[in-house]
Amino acid sequence: MKYQIRHITLIFALFAIFLFACERKNEKPVVIVSPFELIQTGNPGDVKSYSIKVESEISLSRFRIFTKFENEFEILYKDSALSTKNFNWNFEYKIPQTAAGKVIYFRFSAIDTDGNEGLAVKEIITGDKLLIENTGLQFYSFSNSANNAFNLETLGQESYTSDSTNRDIQEYVSDSLNIASPSYKWTSPAGGKFVKANTYDYANATLLTAKNIYDGSIALVNTDSLVVGDIYITRLGSLTQDKYCVLKITGINEIAGSGDNYTFNVKK
Repeated sequence: MKYQIRHITLIFALFAIFLFACERKNEKPVVIVSPFELIQTGNPGDVKSYSIKVESEISLSRFRIFTKFENEFEILYKDSALSTKNFNWNFEYKIPQTAAGKVIYFRFSAIDTDGNEGLAVKEIITGDKLLIENTGLQFYSFSNSANNAFNLETLGQESYTSDSTNRDIQEYVSDSLNIASPSYKWTSPAGGKFVKANTYDYANATLLTAKNIYDGSIALVNTDSLVVGDIYITRLGSLTQDKYCVLKITGINEIAGSGDNYTFNVKK
């Protein structure tokens, strides 16, 4: 029902714009032909393609696209100077991860050399995203001089000598001179934090449910003492803004020498 109300509201808004343009005497209106559907649906990661057509009886001076998320400030997405009466442009927009569960608003604006403005509006109602599982991942304990950290962005092992922004997970040790290996704890040099969520529905993990649990919990700089089967939700630190991962511990392996390692699965 709320989507029907929003649809009707948009139609009235466009009708009001049309009436206002008709009342302006001695002015030649700018016409914007935007996609027919005023409201679309999509999920994070989807790419939406639109063909924008602008027509005017006098020369155009500017074309702009504004966008905003629900309950956030509007931003200028595109600003182009023009010197033509007609303008066609193919517009592609990739729905960001941060838009999950939100409405994205677009406002298309064309202005002619006399200052007349043509407007069109658009909405994308964004749904949730099912997280994809990556299994059999591994990194070594601090006692191993190589491959003792992990990059959740690339899903690859890192060394403790790597740039800290690449080390989303690393074994936590309070004293490197007195290492109890393995320590059964993780930390994130990249700046990520951890929320323990053993009751979370890992099998049906989605971006929005993971985000909601993380945002509604107290995130820890270091994990609790890990056991097989633990589930943690983390938000990546330095390299990526608002990207959430769900971690499931599958093994903590004590191997003679420097072979101690952790195995785990990731949904992201």
